[in-house]
Amino acid sequence: MFVFLSGLLLLSVPAGADELDDVQSAIRRAGARWKAGPTSMSGLSLEEKRRRLGAAPGPVPPGVPRFTSPKGLRLPAALDWRQNGGDFVTPVRDQGGCGSCWAFGATAVFESAYLIQAGTPGVDFDRSEQDVVSCSEAGGCQGGFVEGALAFMQKTGIVDEACFPYAAQDLPCAQKCSDWATRAIPIHGFFYAGSDVSSLQAALQQAPLTFGFTVYEDFYWYQGGVYEHVSGEPTGYHLVELVGYDDADQAWICKNSWGPGWGELGFFRIRYNDIGSGGSVYGIQLNRAPVFDPLYTRTTRAGEELRFSVVARDPDGDGVRYGMEAPPELIGAAFDGDSGEFVWTPPAGSEGMYRVRFTATDRWDPPASSEGWVWVSVCSSPCDDGNFCTDDTCPGGVCQHDFNNAIACPDDGNPCSDDACRDGSCYFLLPDGEACDDDGSECTTDECRSGACIHPPLPDGTLCQDDWLQCTEDACRSGWCSHAPLPDDTPCDDKRQCNGADRCVLGECLGTLPPECIDGLDCTRDDCDDYPVRIEPCDEPFEDISRQGVDIGLFGDDITIGPVEIGFEWVFPLSSEPVQRVFVSVNGAITADGVEPGPKNLCLPNEASPVRLLAVYWDDLFCAAEEGCRVLVAREGAAPTRRLVVQWHRARPLDNPTAWLDFEAILREGGGLDYRYLRLAGDAGRSATVGLTGDDPWNALSWSCEGHLSDGLSLRYADAGPVCIRKTEPGTCAIDGACWLEGEPNPGNICLRCLPWLEPFHWSSDEGAPCDDGLSCTREDSCRSGACRGDPPKECDDLLECTEDGCRDGDPIECTHRLLEGYCLIDGVCHLWGAPHPTDPCLVCRPDQAAQAWSPADGNGCDDGDNCTFKDICQGGICRGISYSCNAGPCLSAAECDGTGLCALTFHPAGTPCEKPLCLEGVLYGGAECDGAGTCLPFGLSSCQPYACADEHACASSCLNDNECDPRGFCETSSGECRERKPDGDICSSERECLSGVCSGGWCCPRGADCCSVAEDCPAQYQADPVCHDPGRCQGSRRDARCNADHQCESVWLDDDSACDGFIRFPCPGGGEQSCDGEAEQTDRTCLEQCLGDGDCDDGSCVQGLCLPGVETGSGCGCGSVGGSGLGSLFLGAVLLLCLCRRYRSSGMKP
Repeated sequence: MFVFLSGLLLLSVPAGADELDDVQSAIRRAGARWKAGPTSMSGLSLEEKRRRLGAAPGPVPPGVPRFTSPKGLRLPAALDWRQNGGDFVTPVRDQGGCGSCWAFGATAVFESAYLIQAGTPGVDFDRSEQDVVSCSEAGGCQGGFVEGALAFMQKTGIVDEACFPYAAQDLPCAQKCSDWATRAIPIHGFFYAGSDVSSLQAALQQAPLTFGFTVYEDFYWYQGGVYEHVSGEPTGYHLVELVGYDDADQAWICKNSWGPGWGELGFFRIRYNDIGSGGSVYGIQLNRAPVFDPLYTRTTRAGEELRFSVVARDPDGDGVRYGMEAPPELIGAAFDGDSGEFVWTPPAGSEGMYRVRFTATDRWDPPASSEGWVWVSVCSSPCDDGNFCTDDTCPGGVCQHDFNNAIACPDDGNPCSDDACRDGSCYFLLPDGEACDDDGSECTTDECRSGACIHPPLPDGTLCQDDWLQCTEDACRSGWCSHAPLPDDTPCDDKRQCNGADRCVLGECLGTLPPECIDGLDCTRDDCDDYPVRIEPCDEPFEDISRQGVDIGLFGDDITIGPVEIGFEWVFPLSSEPVQRVFVSVNGAITADGVEPGPKNLCLPNEASPVRLLAVYWDDLFCAAEEGCRVLVAREGAAPTRRLVVQWHRARPLDNPTAWLDFEAILREGGGLDYRYLRLAGDAGRSATVGLTGDDPWNALSWSCEGHLSDGLSLRYADAGPVCIRKTEPGTCAIDGACWLEGEPNPGNICLRCLPWLEPFHWSSDEGAPCDDGLSCTREDSCRSGACRGDPPKECDDLLECTEDGCRDGDPIECTHRLLEGYCLIDGVCHLWGAPHPTDPCLVCRPDQAAQAWSPADGNGCDDGDNCTFKDICQGGICRGISYSCNAGPCLSAAECDGTGLCALTFHPAGTPCEKPLCLEGVLYGGAECDGAGTCLPFGLSSCQPYACADEHACASSCLNDNECDPRGFCETSSGECRERKPDGDICSSERECLSGVCSGGWCCPRGADCCSVAEDCPAQYQADPVCHDPGRCQGSRRDARCNADHQCESVWLDDDSACDGFIRFPCPGGGEQSCDGEAEQTDRTCLEQCLGDGDCDDGSCVQGLCLPGVETGSGCGCGSVGGSGLGSLFLGAVLLLCLCRRYRSSGMKP
């Protein structure tokens, strides 16, 4: 019973940094050349990413031509249609959340092909992808086939974007514009380009191609470079436009449909032959115009009929219609538009040259045309020289014969002539040694000699084509390849290990059989086999990979996904070519190429089945995620014993919604293979196919076709090792060590005969032959299934179709009723194997468990009638569901299902503690109490400062030592309280109080520093005596101690000129000298220059015959003017210097 319970949430965690790290690490490990990072796709959910894909890989449709590379084509090392004489690639589009890449890729190729044929690069020729999605019937937003899209373009054409704008959803086709028929442009056809690199490169020389590849999880992180798959599982198949290649990068260049913000501006490069790439590669062929055969001048005379035909050939194979435009002088000219025949009889006086225009139009809609011109020369006299290789004209009435090397001569039938005009002559002979027609023998050379094709034989004994028979000679004899037998007893090797002493006998390599393979019977042909294979039951249990398996996203009906990486090289049974990846079908099949044959559920494989098929449970199955179905893949083990497990979980037949199936295939490194079945509910499972097929479709195995698969069965494909093989001669049987002729009876059982066409090594039943079963109670005795049986009397007929009625002689006669195989007889009613109980889905007819009672139908869906359970299934014959769990949180005293889809809840009272706090490194986290309505309200977090954690749930509130305090505090033991440690500059009494751990002079100091209250507390090293550091200017300083704001001692420099005393003297250039005076504050001593006026002073003013810097005229300094010269003037200058105003500096040491 499925019931929705409120409060049950399914959480989806988006891909993030961890996934990106994994991809980047895988790139580095693989040495790949691409960059991964956040993109417009990487943040989407897996389902959203899959909706950006949508292509479905399919086989090449019948009738679609395959591309053939022109002979002698030289491929350039690189090609990019964005830069190939212009940009022929239209802008990058965005398909959005609609799985329409199949339509976008096909439309992009159409747009490019049109621009190339029209010779119009750089044009946004925008056609409607919505037209393809809605009208092609090739798919929709859930995915589609590019082959169907191209077929739609060929049949109907595709309209422009304005006629049917893209909406990223499935819309009715009727919504496109009303005049769409006149706006649709069709293609002429499409072709399959192949899958190898050289074929794709050759096809790309014409135009871009569609390109399909498997998208893995790492591709969504692509930002640039040459992509190659390095990590992640496949998410689906994608179709894009292939626009170029680069051999230097060994990469294809592709245009995506995820918008210009992804990859390299919407483009990407992918390594040649990358895993899962290079499928669905098609090219578009637009309609091409017919091409005329060479046209040349036609000559006639007035009055003579001129008749000739123009011929044009359509490169697309369409029919051709012709047209003609003749000058008015060609009166009476007739032209047949179907055959291209021109007829005209020039009248008298019409001599001259006339230019006639011919057109050739193909029979395609819309048509394509070409034109050509023919000169018609009318002469007054015969002018035809009879030479194919000249144009005969008569300008001015004079015959003229001009060489025309464009004309082809009629074929002379000689392969050693070139049938071409050269300067007026035909049929030039090819040089000797030039290759000519092959006579079909590889033992001759085919070459031209003297204008004839000859075929001289190669020397006898020259090796020729091997017929792959060891006991024949492959050599040329008389110009033909001979395969004569080698002499008998020539040693050889028949490549078989079960025999020995191999020798040639009559051209065949034969070995000697081991004694155990020789039965000594004349009616048998003995042989042996090295590697026979078989499928046989085994005891290995079903392996559940639901925990470690990866969901490959295989859902729906008739869906195939792949390729899926195996993880090692694996060879399909009976095959020879190893594969590294497979395709998985929802229908229970695994294939090498993704092509699944039909119909399903037959006793296959047979001659119609494909090469390399694993039919695990091959039926029309359905897988729905909402029903719990998943197809999982798990890779296990290490080399050389690695395994790939592919498991179908809870799949079901398409038409049976309750018959759940669980089965798996296990591929083993080295070629082993297991099939295991957990449950096969429902009658459909009884005829499932278990088969394999190899390179020869007739060489196949099938383990079961009718009624032998069962729950819990495991099968194993195995090499049986060398075995003996016996075949009987026609018309004989080899039974019990003796030979019997066809039709001979078994001496001990008249109902058994030798029937070699039915069973050559066992007795066969002679069905219907008359006999006597020895019972008088029976009638019409005959051979049946190898025994003599008669019909019982009517009174022994129990009227049940599931019993075989019989009798035993006696008085009275005793009736017997044997239950037939495959039936149950329950309460007098017959039931076929697998028939369900009429009212109880958990009971079924299983005669292998109980023939006269119902057996458990474990795994079937059912309803236990309890609204408080879900996913009800049958277990042990009883319907049981999983009880809904109503999570009882810390504030719930009770929570249980109330039977209505809800949980009945009882809450703890408000204030009830619901979460203990956690104390960690001095921080108290959490702690909560109930609010009375079922919610646990957290307290948040808080610091224990100045205390540390007392235990894991609480902060300390007192202390006995520093360890019980925060690392930034200390314990004051006298009070038992934690105090915060003091910063530098605070008063202290012990080092424990300071953050620095140093208490100096009653103050907290940095370690190694001197602390103080006043400057006088500082040691003497912070002071120094005055120094005269600039004697020429009488300037000096001294160092003094200072106690800064942080109570730390430091030195400061103060102005102090006292060290510059009278002992320091210096002369002046103009005479005299200056000296310092020992004062603490002195002015600069400057020699003054003599002057007569202010104009003689560069700086300042002339005062009493001397230039005083910085002094304005008349300013004075309290001294009057003094006249004089000579010594008097010098004296006056000295006085003036003493009167100068002193300059004061605010602070700081002098420079």
